[in-house]
Amino acid sequence: MAVKNRTALDWENVRVFLALARHGSLSAAARALSVNHATVARRVKSLEQSLGERLVERRLDGYLLTPAGTRLLGPATEMETAAANLSRGGGEDKPIGLVRVNAPPSLSQHFLVSRLAKLCRQHPGLDVDLATELAPVVWTAPRWI
Repeated sequence: MAVKNRTALDWENVRVFLALARHGSLSAAARALSVNHATVARRVKSLEQSLGERLVERRLDGYLLTPAGTRLLGPATEMETAAANLSRGGGEDKPIGLVRVNAPPSLSQHFLVSRLAKLCRQHPGLDVDLATELAPVVWTAPRWI
């Protein structure tokens, strides 16, 4: 039996794992987070060591989630939403939360950007994540569905 060297869970490692899961490659995740691709690899490896499980598998066409990575995706997304809500604060009657939009680059640049900017000014409690890469999106149903 392998010895598992577990350490405390680091939110930044979880955040980077989510970016890699969403974008499918180190370079795309690094661009989305404005970090170096080596930072993405290092943080995901650190998270794997903390949890004692492999979360991603490298393939010729990018990274694929292992079964353990797939299981972590839901709770990690909930952590991300909770962290975003904590950092925003705000009143109960105002919309708050993470809004993730995935659209082709041309639609994003020519139509969505100005409208999403207006939406963010009207509702500062919203955190909009606009993905413009042509890649599959991973969706996890909220617990209440």
